[in-house]
Amino acid sequence: MKLKKFLSLLLILCLAFSFVACGTRRSDDDDDGDSVSSSRRNRDDDDDNGKGKKSKEKDEKDDKDEKDDKDVRNDTGIGGLFGGDDPYYNNSGSDIPKGYPIDEYPLYKGYQVIRGTRNVRDSGASDFELYIKYTDGDYDTINEFYRDYLEGTEEYRVTKIESDNVHYYEGEKAGYKFDIVVYDEPSEGFIGVTFFLQGIPTVQGVLMSLDVVDLPPGYPSDKVPIIDGGIVNKAYIDDYNGKITYYVTVYTEKPIQEILEYYDSILNLENEYKYSNDTSIHLSGSTDDYSISIYGYETSIGYAWVPMYYIELQPKQ
Repeated sequence: MKLKKFLSLLLILCLAFSFVACGTRRSDDDDDGDSVSSSRRNRDDDDDNGKGKKSKEKDEKDDKDEKDDKDVRNDTGIGGLFGGDDPYYNNSGSDIPKGYPIDEYPLYKGYQVIRGTRNVRDSGASDFELYIKYTDGDYDTINEFYRDYLEGTEEYRVTKIESDNVHYYEGEKAGYKFDIVVYDEPSEGFIGVTFFLQGIPTVQGVLMSLDVVDLPPGYPSDKVPIIDGGIVNKAYIDDYNGKITYYVTVYTEKPIQEILEYYDSILNLENEYKYSNDTSIHLSGSTDDYSISIYGYETSIGYAWVPMYYIELQPKQ
């Protein structure tokens, strides 16, 4: 029992010495910190006395350089993209991708850019992704701003999740397919808007992006030529039991009715079959040398409607 008391007393004494030692070290550390701070203040005072004029001149130069940089960003569209006194826009757009269609897809005032990207596809069309947030303003006002200029656009559709304050907008406007989401994040203290704009390529852009192949060996291009400006995208020969058939796929800017008229005028087919409507054509028949069928219609490539036709040509034995 005495031994236990002795050990307990010894442990208490050890703890007491530990606290005293810690207190001494903390006091020493504070003294060292004061000394360092005092020394730093003395050096700063000396620097102010010796270099104050130079520092002021440097600050003025930095201010001028910063102003010049802002002017450059404003001119190039990299920053200050939404300048002016219009209350709907502000000048915080340094991360908005250059080329973003601001006239057609404006941003409500007070936005902060989180991320912005631009991707240019082979067809020349651009896609944009833009993530912005608002730390001021109310959800209904911000949502109504976007709803007002999206409502009634082509293929317009809106989905509402009232309980979570989320609105999804889809449609087509000014050469872009859009998916825009306006959502409230009350727990995070902001309102977010995301933009996904997919550029609709032009027919010319699509044609430039297509692979071009040669006509198959032996194809009678003098008798069945490719329409002027047509892009041969696929071409091959099928040999079945000694019977050769040429298959050629062509994309063009020409309307499908013009394609039909062109081949009807130059082929002079016997046993001719000709059919057309607003969306497709079919021409078939024969000559002394071959049998031929031509089918044409418009096909969607990246949301662009491109006229195309394919030829099936079989030489007679």
